[in-house]
Amino acid sequence: MARKKPREGGAKAAAKVPAAPGGAGFAGRVRESGGAVFLVLFPILAFALYAKTMTGPFVFDDVSNISGNVKMRLYSLSWEGLKAAAVSDPSPARILPNMSFAVNFFLGGYHVEGYHAVNVLVHVLAALGLFLFARATLRTPALAKRGHSAWLPLAASLLFLVQPLATNVAAYIVQRMASMAAMFYVFSFWCYVEGRLSASRGRAAAFFAGCLVFFACSLASKQNAATLPVLAALYEWFFFRDLSRRSFLRFLPVLIGAVLLVGLAWLYFTNFDPARLLTVPYEFRDFTLSQRLLTQFRVVVLYVTLLLFPLPGRMNLDWDFPKSVGLFSPPSTFLSMLLIVAALAWAVWAARKQRLLSFCVFWFFGNLVIESSFLPLEMVFEHRTYLPSMLFFVLAADLVLRGLTPQGLAFGVLAAVAVFFSAATVVRNRVWTDSELLWRDAVAKSPEKARPYYNLCEALTSRGRPGEAIPVCERGIALGPHEPYGYFNLALALEDPRVGRVDEAFANYKKTVELSPENAAAINGMAQILVRKGRQALKAGDKKAALALFEEALPYIQNAVNRAPQNPTVWLNAGRSLYMMGNAREAVAYFKRALAIDPGYAKAHNNIGIAYLDLKMPREAVAHLERSLALSPDDSVTAYNLALMLERMGDAGAALRYYRQAAGSTPRAREQMEASDAARKAIERLAPASGQGGPP
Repeated sequence: MARKKPREGGAKAAAKVPAAPGGAGFAGRVRESGGAVFLVLFPILAFALYAKTMTGPFVFDDVSNISGNVKMRLYSLSWEGLKAAAVSDPSPARILPNMSFAVNFFLGGYHVEGYHAVNVLVHVLAALGLFLFARATLRTPALAKRGHSAWLPLAASLLFLVQPLATNVAAYIVQRMASMAAMFYVFSFWCYVEGRLSASRGRAAAFFAGCLVFFACSLASKQNAATLPVLAALYEWFFFRDLSRRSFLRFLPVLIGAVLLVGLAWLYFTNFDPARLLTVPYEFRDFTLSQRLLTQFRVVVLYVTLLLFPLPGRMNLDWDFPKSVGLFSPPSTFLSMLLIVAALAWAVWAARKQRLLSFCVFWFFGNLVIESSFLPLEMVFEHRTYLPSMLFFVLAADLVLRGLTPQGLAFGVLAAVAVFFSAATVVRNRVWTDSELLWRDAVAKSPEKARPYYNLCEALTSRGRPGEAIPVCERGIALGPHEPYGYFNLALALEDPRVGRVDEAFANYKKTVELSPENAAAINGMAQILVRKGRQALKAGDKKAALALFEEALPYIQNAVNRAPQNPTVWLNAGRSLYMMGNAREAVAYFKRALAIDPGYAKAHNNIGIAYLDLKMPREAVAHLERSLALSPDDSVTAYNLALMLERMGDAGAALRYYRQAAGSTPRAREQMEASDAARKAIERLAPASGQGGPP
């Protein structure tokens, strides 16, 4: 009776696979203890590299996704609140990162340190996943006897951890979406490999279940995880099926199934209308589908050069990358295409002799194929290199460890690269500590792109320097005359009391609405300018002109809340306009609508308190101001208003306490500085009479 051949890559065969080279020697012990190194040293290193970014503000897409997204304001840890945050716009498919942002808010509000700490921790876990995956890969049948260094997993994961391009993920809060997707992606691969290597069926089943769970989590973090089934099928053929033609034919249905699964994921995320995704968004881009496809050849080569030479001066948050309009226009398009084709051809040719290096090449390009192909996305973003770079560093570390002798030389080179990467990461992180620095850096590197200018304009205005902001915004508008936010940010700067060019501000708000009719903030801006002009007319004794201006403002107020009925800030600003018109009671109704949408909205409580004071309801006013201050203890304006109100009610002791709170806060805007100064004067006036001493 003929004996049956053992099943390729089966559990029994896997049980006999020898350990990776290193044996019982020092290198072998390093391989076995690498997880402990991660648990202790790597988190310390990562937090040291990103220490300066812990207080970095919300910037760019952080605002629309997190700080400006009311659905992320989770005041109680409830399933309903988490569910609302998970599927909120503008990224409803990125469920797990959205939920994590909501939990961050629940634990610490908008104190950015917590958000940054989670980002760095996710980066560390992604590096740990890479270590585990690389170590398991060295134990596969295809590599167990090929002489790969036991130091490889540790070296590759270290380089990945300290690489400077990771700043666009670890320091940029919203890109937790990219890092979480990569973290779950690599853990899914690790579980798959461990499952294939397991001799125990129960252990294998547990790992395969983990593989599926991590894949689902990766897909729920960012859609580019859809490549995993195809790359897993390729990995199976490379490392467990020995690249044999017979096994490929037997495995072909699995590969086809993986491709179909990716296709189904694509259909799901496009609401089963993929053609619309490939046509409509391009109407709002300054490039066509063919131009994007051609340009991406050059972009991919750029990514490779950035990974090889990650100098801080070469990195940029907002790239202005020239598009390719033809195969030879510019000529680097064709050259880039040749380089990519050559790299893939080499990977095919070297698959048998250089199994690991070949797969690393396929991993790199396979994980860029979604974001660097036909989708109408921005041309360049550095965070797109995060997942592809994982095996890029495995490839680089393997080349050094196997190509340089003696071993001490290889270790020295890797150590030098790690030190250089760490230094470059620290230098690059400096711009992430401050929004002005970040946008000045982007303006210097993309001087012909509009968006960095109007984001810098906003940063300068928010810092109380509208005079500096105006020419910056005007430059941005000259470069991008059809971008509404340039006009909106210019209007904010012009409207600032230190500038006071309100008629020009009104014209820029109007231009914003012409370009973006749904911009409720700009509509509110026009209403508030009309109301302020009406109040000035009242002070001048021209009641008729004042009433006419108030009448003109009313349709803008209503239009704003109609455009954005779920935006609490719109209701708040509309209520302020009504209050300034002398209609405190109706203003309270608008402020309460803002509170109904966002129960923890401190500014709404503050405005209700002020309105109640006008309505001769002092106790209600104090209750709302106290609630506002409890939600925002550093708000010197609210503390001052509350103190002033209590003083008028005859409670000098309580008033002095709140005056001290206002004086001791850290002002962030002109109004808060003025409130702190007024509080100090009030303390000097009240303290001698109360016997409680002078200012703190």
